[in-house]
Amino acid sequence: MIEQKPSFLDAVFWEYPSTKTHARIQAYFFSTLFLVGIIYWIGFFNSGKVSLNAFDWVKEDAYLNTLRLAQTSNVIPWQWSEPYYHNTDKFLANPEVVLTPDILFLRWVSNSVFIIMHVVLFYVAGFWGSFLLAKKLNVRFVSFFFFWLIFNYNGHISAQIAIGHFQWTGYFLIPFFFIFLLQFVEKSQDAPTFNKTAVLRMALLFGILFLNGSVHLAIICSMFLITALLFRWAMYQNVITSIFIGSLLGLNRLLPAALWFPPKDSIGQGYPTFNSLLDGFTAFRLYNFSGLQEYHIWGWWEYDFYIGFIMFIIFAVSVVVVFRQHKAPFQPYLLKTAGVFVLLALGNVYNIINILHLPLVGIERAPSRFIVMPFVLFSIISMAGINEFTNLWGKWAKIIVTSALPFAIGELYFHFAFWRVQYIESSFRNVEKPMLSLIPCSNQIYITTVYASWIASLIALILVIVFLQKTYINRG
Repeated sequence: MIEQKPSFLDAVFWEYPSTKTHARIQAYFFSTLFLVGIIYWIGFFNSGKVSLNAFDWVKEDAYLNTLRLAQTSNVIPWQWSEPYYHNTDKFLANPEVVLTPDILFLRWVSNSVFIIMHVVLFYVAGFWGSFLLAKKLNVRFVSFFFFWLIFNYNGHISAQIAIGHFQWTGYFLIPFFFIFLLQFVEKSQDAPTFNKTAVLRMALLFGILFLNGSVHLAIICSMFLITALLFRWAMYQNVITSIFIGSLLGLNRLLPAALWFPPKDSIGQGYPTFNSLLDGFTAFRLYNFSGLQEYHIWGWWEYDFYIGFIMFIIFAVSVVVVFRQHKAPFQPYLLKTAGVFVLLALGNVYNIINILHLPLVGIERAPSRFIVMPFVLFSIISMAGINEFTNLWGKWAKIIVTSALPFAIGELYFHFAFWRVQYIESSFRNVEKPMLSLIPCSNQIYITTVYASWIASLIALILVIVFLQKTYINRG
């Protein structure tokens, strides 16, 4: 029997390219997805024509002004003239300030333009990581397309950035976390095995998160790894070493913060009910939604994971299919870890851990954020599930998915339209921004702490790069 060749559309969208022509055309569509994402984030900030006068953007605007002033004045931004934010005047003790190398561009561009550049930079890294993850799982274009819609345009990342959580750009790096975690798992199936390359890469990821001010995400990722050890101790060497080296890389943010950044004891509440958790994914709500105020919890941006009703159905069906076919790309103990994180995101469960006063654990004051790890993990699973769905149902699955696609995009666009920064700022008028200046610092202990921690992190970074380079040379 002669095997029937797939049609052009099947070869490009639903199957694996069978010719160079198909591969080039598919690459064109991947490039289109990539460019649309850049346009999306530029539009999210109205092409830089925003005032940065809503919610935490006022604070971030002050941070960026300080970093620009430090560069143009050739001074180290040790201390503000007053403790305006977080009850501290020690600027470099704030672990949430973005200190990635691209801050050098602040010399030449406005804050709003820099913010777009920074978000797009992390978006590009996120696209690359997502593409590598899709390639590792051997999924097709349409499967990647749906994953990218869920991962890049969901309500969580949109709402967090919309209200000024600039450090949440570290979210785009989570695909790399799961790539390295999969390598931990691959090397730890039967007996403890140390994967030096994966460990150093994971540690470098933590270092980047700390440098970006994404301390919350770094802590959440570390907690995810530690929780995974409860179900699979065989990868303890990889986990403990990566967290230790990652902490050394982030010591320049962690040590000054531990000594000079005032702790906050108030812990919010997670999703109060399972219905509110479901609403987080399917119910469209604005930033000023007050329906959960009876529970005395955070604003809706801490609970918004909106992907739309249509996308949620596809998400759920694909996850069910992949489990029924026993094709889940993650081992059961990682799924159990995700289950623990779902539990931590509910009600006051996280308070049980917080009262133990473990190092850095108390920094997480919004337990609903723990849902981000299960969300990304199951989004990856759904990417594999769409593959299985089309394998099982063939033509009918393709018709269903294709028909649902424009509605799913429409729902996501609706969320974008009402959560973009320009729309939120329209409700904020005559916001007075603080006039903060840098002053000389006489606290030698603080200065010594900052210098010592930065030197230690720099040495750790050099060693990590050297060891990774040797690994690549040996492989070559």
